[in-house]
Amino acid sequence: LFIPAFLVSVGLMFDPAVMFKPSTIVLALLLSAALVAGKAAAAWLTGRAFRLSRAESGLLFSVSVAQAAATLAATVIGLELGLYGQEVVNAVMGVIAISLFITSLATPKFAERIEKPELEERRLGEVVLVPTHGPSSGLSGRLHLAGQIAEASGGLVVPVVVAIPHQDEDLSDAKARLREIDETLHALGLEGDSRIRIDRSLADGIKQAALENDASLVLLGWQGPRPITTYFVESVADEVSRLVECPVAIAAISEAPVEQVYLAVSKNDLNASRPERVKAAVRIATSAGAHHPLVVGPADPAHLVEAGINLPEKTEHEPGDMGVIPWVEQTAQENSLIVSLARGWTFDRIATQTRKAGCSVVAVSTG
Repeated sequence: LFIPAFLVSVGLMFDPAVMFKPSTIVLALLLSAALVAGKAAAAWLTGRAFRLSRAESGLLFSVSVAQAAATLAATVIGLELGLYGQEVVNAVMGVIAISLFITSLATPKFAERIEKPELEERRLGEVVLVPTHGPSSGLSGRLHLAGQIAEASGGLVVPVVVAIPHQDEDLSDAKARLREIDETLHALGLEGDSRIRIDRSLADGIKQAALENDASLVLLGWQGPRPITTYFVESVADEVSRLVECPVAIAAISEAPVEQVYLAVSKNDLNASRPERVKAAVRIATSAGAHHPLVVGPADPAHLVEAGINLPEKTEHEPGDMGVIPWVEQTAQENSLIVSLARGWTFDRIATQTRKAGCSVVAVSTG
């Protein structure tokens, strides 16, 4: 309420007869010249002190030269104190108009000449969301992997129990799962911010939890092979991948400790549509196998480097002319972790085969 009343009261002081007098116009031009010179000098000195470019100094001048509320307030106070008359008030009105005109023209021109800074790539493990619903088989291994990914980035593990009203008559089951998660975190020596999320579906609950927590990675659990009757139905992982902005990974983790990490990537995975997924897979593999060399195949690690993907120094190549599934079946050893880009039925096949051999599998669905 104050701002409109103030502007209206100042507007009532405006006298067109005084505004367009030659003496008022000359005073307005002199005040405008002093304003522009002062702001330009301040911007130039600041630019020299902070080593700004000419465009940055120009932008600093253009956004600071505009005058409005503070100038009006000072003018009104001076008028009420009798320091000057209506001629100065009307001249200041002209100064404000000129300054706004200058800033409106100069700001876009200087702004477009400033080089945009490169966006800092977000760390994958800043906030690792670990959703769970129903039976929590393999939860300990998934939380352990989430802890490794978060630790590598100095991040946080956020386990979320998604409760669906028409499937859970009350919150007792969700609260029991939450207590189990807290006990598992304590046993693993991890710190996490576990919570319950109630929503109409599992995918919607995960989506909202990812938004609320600004998740950098969603680590889903594998629910086992899907029946053939669901071939044309979108899986939860695919639905979550479509709804959230951050990378989504599916994990089928065994309880055995990881002794070797494999990155299963084919040449087809290095096309233009998948570089972010490959980068996320490399980060997961690097975090989980920090003390082990990373074995890459069947694609040559040199091809990944050419695609702009950084690999750890301890990287080995296990060549192969076959596809990812045969390569995994022939190469992976017991107590190993396979990180791939497999999706849908391909991931089900890899997970089924490798779990029988005592291996763990993580697939990056999106990135």
